[in-house]
Amino acid sequence: MLPFLFIYSIYHSRERGRTTLLEGETLINTTK
Repeated sequence: MLPFLFIYSIYHSRERGRTTLLEGETLINTTK
């Protein structure tokens, strides 16, 4: 489940033009 969320976050981040690493780390921290 985590990999899927991470990939989805990266794709969404790239579409919005935001920092992928920041969004990914935030998502992981929230999930944990």
